[in-house]
Amino acid sequence: MTIAITNLELWRRHHPELDFIIVDMVHDSTVLDAAVRCVAMLVEKVLPVCMSEGAIIPVVNDKLSIDCNFYTHWGVKPKQEELLALGVPERFIA
Repeated sequence: MTIAITNLELWRRHHPELDFIIVDMVHDSTVLDAAVRCVAMLVEKVLPVCMSEGAIIPVVNDKLSIDCNFYTHWGVKPKQEELLALGVPERFIA
């Protein structure tokens, strides 16, 4: 997890146009605050590269798996309609 978070922070520093910050990391979860316009790039490219392909677990030679959940307020799962109204691409809304 440390390597994955380091990769993510380095990506953020080298790509200031990608508007996100790392808010928290608890156990095996990472919380980001990101602009909606950055969601597709984060989900489809940045997170897989930084947190999966770029963070191979030694000895077992395995990758971290990732899944993404979207929230507008801490701990409150928004309705699909709310996320769509904010501009979150429909393909990311379960």
